[in-house]
Amino acid sequence: MSLNMHRIRLVAVLLLGVLLIWGGHFISQYRSGQADAYNQAMIALEAGDGKAALELLDASLAAYDDEASAPWWKHAIYGRPSSEIAALAHFHKAGLLLEKAQQEKRPGLVGLAVDEYKEALRINPGAPFAEGTSAATAVQLDREALDTKHNLDMLFQQQKGQQGDGNQPGKPGDEPAPQQAPGSKPGPGTNTSNGSDL
Repeated sequence: MSLNMHRIRLVAVLLLGVLLIWGGHFISQYRSGQADAYNQAMIALEAGDGKAALELLDASLAAYDDEASAPWWKHAIYGRPSSEIAALAHFHKAGLLLEKAQQEKRPGLVGLAVDEYKEALRINPGAPFAEGTSAATAVQLDREALDTKHNLDMLFQQQKGQQGDGNQPGKPGDEPAPQQAPGSKPGPGTNTSNGSDL
């Protein structure tokens, strides 16, 4: 082979290497808008800023929808958006809507909260043996779904009780049970002595 052919191949290999390094760096710097907005919402929630948390949860859910509808090649490069984060965002949004409904005496928000719980369950119905996940992840997803189901059941029971009382709102001073994040408190039927379900 001639010396020029070797130089051309060397330059081509070097250019390819530079492109691969640049591409790898670009991909490594990618941040999911869904995860970023969700994390910021949790910080706002911890700080007691429900309004900001609600806006950030909406931003996280919008980013989830955008990322989920991205072309296949973007999913191949960046991965799919997290359905777990989307379900948790709906879960926390439901809790904030219920809190807002009580504080502002707006019972219409309760229906929106129910819709958020239902959407959380649609995205993560909970399956202790989910395909394509590790056993620990499957158990975590199942616990989050059980927490959502529990909160939805409690909400329906509360509404039935209020309808039985002539649709009267709760008495002054009645406080609803504080909402717990999935996994932060054992759910019904959980044996905390060894962490296994009964």
